[in-house]
Amino acid sequence: MNEDYWDIKAVDRELLGSVISSSATICDVGGGAGVDAIPMATVADFLVLVELDKELLRIAKLHKLHNLECIRCDACHLPFREESFNIITCFSVLDHLPDMQRVSRSLAEFAFSCKRGGNVVVTVPNKLFIIGTVCSYIQKLGKKNAYFEQRFTPKKLQKMLQAYGLLPVSFDSRSPEVIGSSIIRNNIPEIFAKLPIFRGFATLLCKVFAILNRSGKYCVKFTGARFGYLTVKTWPRHQLFRNSGSLFVP
Repeated sequence: MNEDYWDIKAVDRELLGSVISSSATICDVGGGAGVDAIPMATVADFLVLVELDKELLRIAKLHKLHNLECIRCDACHLPFREESFNIITCFSVLDHLPDMQRVSRSLAEFAFSCKRGGNVVVTVPNKLFIIGTVCSYIQKLGKKNAYFEQRFTPKKLQKMLQAYGLLPVSFDSRSPEVIGSSIIRNNIPEIFAKLPIFRGFATLLCKVFAILNRSGKYCVKFTGARFGYLTVKTWPRHQLFRNSGSLFVP
């Protein structure tokens, strides 16, 4: 993984670090090839990696960890009993669902599968990170098959979590100090990526954010590129209608 990627993942590590333990049973939703699941499994008692992509699951299975199980299914239809896990993680996955109805359904599934008093950790792209939001919008206008991404504000995601009895207890967001080459390539349209003046402006703006954060005088923690919440499940039982058909993806 490149340096830019690990800088972005800092939000995930910060939120999860205070609750993961050797006795934890974890479900990592949309965990890909196990970039998060594999390190977590080395600490936790048991971990289930949920992923839709067959090839990514195949790669994750190559690690052959005794306490890691890989399941192919949809985030909107988790095949687990009520209160199956201590911790459920979902890092930068909800933003790739096609609409807010499916996002809501997924959060309902997280609440159903999490034990009372357990934790659900969710991170998403920040709509208040103006550079990323504007570039994402321009990409959608310029390319019919552009990389799909929904963006959230902290307030909106907080309300959605609370609607399912998931009480936010910790928030984290980061404003990157520099805009690296991979972020330029993935999040800024090609026409702008070729203009050094735009890249220089983006880098300068993020450095200003970082300086303001360190100064403590002007808090811009809500404007980071990504943000997330660590939540605690507060409801004793989640009322959720589940389809009678198979929840596994064929």
